[in-house]
Amino acid sequence: MRTLSLDLRERILASYDHDQGTREQVARRYRVSLGMVKKLLQQRRRIGDIAPRHRFSGRKPLIVQSHQRAMRTLLEHKPDMTLPELRQATGLSCTLPAIHYVLKKMGLTYKKRRSAPANKIALMSHARAASGAKTNLTRLRGRAPRGRRVHAHCPCGNWHTTTMIGALRLDGSTSCMSIEGAADTLVFDAYIRQVLAPSLHPGDVVILDNLSPHKNEPTLQWLAQSGVEVRFLPPYSPDLNPIEKMWSKIKNRLRSAEARTPADLVEAIGQALRSVTPQDALNWFASCGYSFI
Repeated sequence: MRTLSLDLRERILASYDHDQGTREQVARRYRVSLGMVKKLLQQRRRIGDIAPRHRFSGRKPLIVQSHQRAMRTLLEHKPDMTLPELRQATGLSCTLPAIHYVLKKMGLTYKKRRSAPANKIALMSHARAASGAKTNLTRLRGRAPRGRRVHAHCPCGNWHTTTMIGALRLDGSTSCMSIEGAADTLVFDAYIRQVLAPSLHPGDVVILDNLSPHKNEPTLQWLAQSGVEVRFLPPYSPDLNPIEKMWSKIKNRLRSAEARTPADLVEAIGQALRSVTPQDALNWFASCGYSFI
């Protein structure tokens, strides 16, 4: 639709001001809509100007320059911030895809993090155990301008592994403990008798993987005497174990927490375990193909 010229706008209002007809008659005379005449009158009454206002029309953007500057500053200090964290930090109310689109236009792409060789700081542990945690955990990816790497920093110090041992029920409840170092047969036996036992009931089924400490005969006999059935997963089948998915969520929470001392790490583990919901457990069991879901 073409914009009315300023001259035509002035003639429309002049005709109305000199009582040369009603608004409907003025609109028919100049072949414009009645709404246009009303809009001109409202605009003059509100701001005293009848010139076209192109730059004030249309849908207003939710993410403006100040938001973009704030997001760039936040990502410079913490490049691994997630989209929900960015939205909360900047006070935006738009959708996450909208923030992603703006970041992409700003040239802040999402890429895998690299270590900083100049500072000689190790980035992360590549331990394969799903239940291991360390004080050097950081998020694996962050945002940076195109062509530049994303660096993460963590202090040198306690690099010993903290092992998490746990169980997961269908209702989302967990029975977990953590120890310094690796788990062995004695640790697993103590976990079964002192941590898991209070939550066990006759008729329960405990599903274990094929780790050697899990096959300790005295521990298995004690479970059998308690009325608990023990089953072992087939070899090479971690995809059938829903607790692997739970450890994945826990590890992601720990990477976000960035606990740098053993005490903070234990506290972060507790908070991460409390984040496991019944719906999470239901989805994990269903994803592993358990037919009773």
